[in-house]
Amino acid sequence: MRAVYRNAVFGAFLLSVFLITGYYFAVHKSFVPEELDFAVDIEMLRTLAGDEDRLPIAINCLITGEGQLIDWTILAGDRSVPTHYVQTSFQIRYRDKTFILDAPMGEEQFAQFRYGRRFLKAKHAISQKAIDAADLLILTHEHWDHVGGLAKSPHLHDWYGKAVLTQEQLTSPMIEKAGFPAEILGEFRPLDYDLYHQAAPGIIVIKAPGHTPGHQMVYVRLQRWFCPEFVDTQKRE
Repeated sequence: MRAVYRNAVFGAFLLSVFLITGYYFAVHKSFVPEELDFAVDIEMLRTLAGDEDRLPIAINCLITGEGQLIDWTILAGDRSVPTHYVQTSFQIRYRDKTFILDAPMGEEQFAQFRYGRRFLKAKHAISQKAIDAADLLILTHEHWDHVGGLAKSPHLHDWYGKAVLTQEQLTSPMIEKAGFPAEILGEFRPLDYDLYHQAAPGIIVIKAPGHTPGHQMVYVRLQRWFCPEFVDTQKRE
């Protein structure tokens, strides 16, 4: 009887160790690959950016929400501790037009976002007006905190020719989760490119799948005699 009891206790101990170890590696451990085969050719990007006089003149940034994320969800290999999270949208300004980088989700979706803590309603309204007035919209990836503002926009039909969505973004299972109606997605003409693509003078998108299948980085080169103008987004309402 004692032997059975000892075996049961030992088995429970081993199971506990297995579960704790599995939880640590599945939830709290972030790995960094020993070798990377991804490199960015900065000289190529500068060349692709185009002529100096056609480059954008400024970048504005607006924070529309705040919350907390675990460090390693942002940077592989980082710590498993909460870090401050901001939901952003960027306006790239030319002399005669504006482009927008990312369309952050609205209040309804933010309320369902488990990492969200504070939605900045007035600033989100500003970002939506800027999106509606823009000439082009570029999306870094298909998560709802980056595309929800487009997916739920009452003016979505007006963006068929102006929103740049890649083939990978449009076919990703995450795109419908972001709020896009399935029948609407077929109306967008997908962007298909290999590694680099000039979305506009001074703006190069770089294919970088990983965070999502359709993730891309964005390189922006400004005219040298202009300075970036960053909107003050830290003032409390």
